Amino acid sequence: MAATATFTLVPLARLAEACEAAEAGSFPAWRKEHAKTAAQYAKDGWLVPCALGYLDEVVEANLSSSAHDEAAARIAEALDCQCFVLEASHRAAHYDDLDLDNFDREDLQAHFEELNGESTPGIGAQVLDAIRALREALSKVDDAKVVVVTIG
Repeated sequence: MAATATFTLVPLARLAEACEAAEAGSFPAWRKEHAKTAAQYAKDGWLVPCALGYLDEVVEANLSSSAHDEAAARIAEALDCQCFVLEASHRAAHYDDLDLDNFDREDLQAHFEELNGESTPGIGAQVLDAIRALREALSKVDDAKVVVVTIG
């Protein structure tokens, strides 16, 4: 079943509000009023965790853990989704690692197939697009802004 991945640019000072909005069931309205889209991504959202796994295992770039894991857990529970927060330390440590020229579609394809035990033609290009979205989102974080990524 396909999922949607959203990359939401949130002022760090409003991250607690984002959690409260999620818990109150008003996250979409809150997002529309107080946040911006950090990256466009139209493919299956479940490819984002696949990309994250590849980045963590192969590139040694862990983007799914941050100082904001508690906020991510609150949002994930409230929205019944996966959630993580990209922050300035991720950008400083890994932005250059996510340069698309560093990746080979065939390697991404093989990683996906090994992870999922199935052959899916062209999936390497789709995983690369998830990495592109992660890099685009990272380009927008700084000390005052984070990106809340939801998948579900």
